[in-house]
Amino acid sequence: MPNEEEKSYAYSLASDIFHMVESARESGLDVDGGFQNDPFSTPDVAIKYLFYPKKDLMQLPMPAGVKKRIGAANVLAQVSKHEKIAGIHLIYSSPKPFSKLKSLEEAEAAMDQKGVQEYADHVAQVLREDLVAKVKPDTDTPQ
Repeated sequence: MPNEEEKSYAYSLASDIFHMVESARESGLDVDGGFQNDPFSTPDVAIKYLFYPKKDLMQLPMPAGVKKRIGAANVLAQVSKHEKIAGIHLIYSSPKPFSKLKSLEEAEAAMDQKGVQEYADHVAQVLREDLVAKVKPDTDTPQ
């Protein structure tokens, strides 16, 4: 069962997803055809959200446990490290297509809690590794 911090993170992601779908819809994009959004990018770490309909995802190789959780509309969070994909997580799965998403509450209900937790853990790990790689001990300071 998710704790309050996990619930709040899932709510924050649901809000981001809802607003990304609304923005894409307002710009005239066929949201049910699939699209992507790049909310975070540095030279070392990048996060990309991939919005896919079920028919497109079912053609991709993925674990059976993930395939069982796929709905009509899905969001995958892709984590890249040094321009290489480090992981992809199913964070949203709805029985309704993106064009039928009408409220933040609907987006929140479609959040895949297992995927959100795996994604949050993975992002924390990648950012921690990136920080550790950049912070090297000062070897010139006398002891």
